Amino acid sequence: MLLVDMQFDQPLWWQQALGRPERQSRNAGNGAFPRQSGIELVRATMTLAWNAVQADRTIAPVVLGMDAEVVNLIATMPLTGLDRFATRHFRRIRPRWADRVEFWRELLQVCEGDPSASTRDLDLKAMRILLADLLRARRRTGGHEKHG
Repeated sequence: MLLVDMQFDQPLWWQQALGRPERQSRNAGNGAFPRQSGIELVRATMTLAWNAVQADRTIAPVVLGMDAEVVNLIATMPLTGLDRFATRHFRRIRPRWADRVEFWRELLQVCEGDPSASTRDLDLKAMRILLADLLRARRRTGGHEKHG
């Protein structure tokens, strides 16, 4: 599961970001990560997302928590544009589910090798949260998506 969010459930934001590639993200505050770390994290995230979308457009939305229209938009991005994108939009990357303290606590327990912590249960919980987030985002945008 991807533990960061790059507004993958926001097709409108992606249309604007890709429609005007020369503009930096506005209204993103200071970002969750320092500039250099944020740029590197966006670059790695976008490389993963771009490759996942190229490999299988049906699985990428579920695994990465992407709106179907965002999948199509990322698929059209040139690989050579990812560095510039990372530099311009690094303030947009955030830890996924930062407000879900219990999820992060369970994740840390699994990472520390706690025998009572179940990786399978945590994976299922993360998948349910991802799908619920996508459904909520789709309802907000009226469920419109472009196919292509």
